[in-house]
Formats: sequence, C-alpha cells, structure tokens
Amino acid sequence: GIQTKISWDTDYGLIEGKTQRLVDLCQKVGADEYISGPAAKSYIQEDLFNQANIKLTWFDYSDYKEYTQLYPPFVHNVSVIDLIFNEGENAKMYLKSFNAINGGGGG
Repeated sequence: GIQTKISWDTDYGLIEGKTQRLVDLCQKVGADEYISGPAAKSYIQEDLFNQANIKLTWFDYSDYKEYTQLYPPFVHNVSVIDLIFNEGENAKMYLKSFNAINGGGGG
C-alpha cells in the first residue's frame, strides 16, 4: 500500500560532501523537510539545511512498539525496511505517521 514514488539518488546527479549532497537532493525533489535518524547527528551540518530553508527533523525510535524481528533481541534503531520485511501488511500498525493520519492502532 505504499504510494510514495521511489527513485535512486543517481537519478539526480550527486555532488560532493555528505550534508551538501543531502541538501542538494532535497532541493532537486522539492522537499521542505528532511527527517534523519539520530546516528547522523555525528556528521550532519544542520546549518546547511537552515541556509537552504529545509527543516531538519531528528527521528526518535525509542518509544516505538516492538515487533517480531528475525534475530532477537529487539533493536529500535533500524530502517523502516526492517519493519516492512518482518511485519508485511501489519507494518502500518507500528508507524506513528500512518496512525496519526489514518487513525490506526499501534505505537
């Protein structure tokens, strides 16, 4: 049920610099917000997002409802791909944004 268009970063021509590359990709796709996991705090230069008028939001995985992962114990700081592969159609019950928009149950 995912309706989001998926594309490759190579479709947009990459530039140098970790943060500048992210900002450039956001600009090329018309994004006004970039959501990143907390591990990127060690290298993302927030000022580059501010200069480009792109909101930088830090995602917090800590209070998500646990689901069955292939290799226990449960690990919170993984990609949403892990959730989709482990839960399939039930994955949407664990997504906060899906639940907030659609009134679903879950964490």
